[in-house]
Amino acid sequence: FVVGDEGRILHFDGTPDPEGRLWAPMDSGTRLPLHAIWGKGRSALHAVGWMGTVLFFDGHQWHHRRGGVVDPQSKGFAPCAENTPLFAITGDDTGRAWAVGDNGTVIAFDGDTWQKQNSPTEANLRGIARTPSGRLYAVGAGGTVITSLGDGHWELLECPVAAGFQTVLALSD
Repeated sequence: FVVGDEGRILHFDGTPDPEGRLWAPMDSGTRLPLHAIWGKGRSALHAVGWMGTVLFFDGHQWHHRRGGVVDPQSKGFAPCAENTPLFAITGDDTGRAWAVGDNGTVIAFDGDTWQKQNSPTEANLRGIARTPSGRLYAVGAGGTVITSLGDGHWELLECPVAAGFQTVLALSD
């Protein structure tokens, strides 16, 4: 599965369709850019993106779960925390997931609902990874690194480099 601009989601399984295409387009139900995808299996995928968009794939179709809130007066996107752009997502074998984005945004999925978590930073976060034992690391602007045990409590880690980090990889504990 790949996600991208204009809500584009493609699925590849190596089997050509009747027209010979190997990449099958999927209807995401949105035109908002999607930045990341994660899942524990084909019937439990989450995609995150612009305007705080969170989509869920149940194995048959994509469902809107969060973000993209429209102001009924202006018909434009509402200036609310739920519309804060999201850029990365990770999760665990039980189906819990965490996503990060602008303004230090961290949201968590408990298997049922997405909830905002308290963040120790307002830096724009761009990457998140989980170690095998469950510790989470999120990274972003200005050398920001935050960590959590997955319990909703996040701590800022000192980093000697003020670079803008875009992604993180956790190979071991």
